[in-house]
Amino acid sequence: MYYRFMMWLLALGLAVISSAQTVPEQPKPLKMPFEQANAIVKFDCTQVDLDASGRSTTVKHFRTALLTDRAIRENSQDVTVYNLGYDTVEVLYARVHLPAGKTVDVGEDAIKDVPMPAFGKFYLQNVREKIITFPQLEQGAEIEVAYRETTRDVPVLCIRPRGIGSGASDPGGWAWIAAIVVNVALLAWLLRVKKR
Repeated sequence: MYYRFMMWLLALGLAVISSAQTVPEQPKPLKMPFEQANAIVKFDCTQVDLDASGRSTTVKHFRTALLTDRAIRENSQDVTVYNLGYDTVEVLYARVHLPAGKTVDVGEDAIKDVPMPAFGKFYLQNVREKIITFPQLEQGAEIEVAYRETTRDVPVLCIRPRGIGSGASDPGGWAWIAAIVVNVALLAWLLRVKKR
């Protein structure tokens, strides 16, 4: 009987204590952590499909909000580089979403496919740039792009069958690294000589 009375008293005490708890204060709205940002990437998705032949299809889709004039300058164009030997790039769509709610599609005349200049001196063979220029950009506008890149018959660069190596455990590794450094230095020297 005493045990039952103590359990009843304990249950009553817990009920009183739990009902006497104060209601927690409502959380204050958080400040935007992006207040100082020039732009905010709202969506960025890449999907890669690879088939048995080694051909891959990559669909890239992103949407970025431009908050400042600097963001407008830096994002007024989107540039995608690809190699004609094994890549094709198709722009599925490019749009500008204005703050007023209007959507402006980027026209075909604002999408250019040009050879890629190397160091501003010459064009790289088979390397191209797909350049999208966005119209009517203003603060608060959002740019949205989706494109498909198909890659086939990619050349595989294999310096050595087992890789370059660390040098310490692979005596031939240092020779390969030295050869790469010499080739880069030679290329830099040739570009300087041609500049004169």
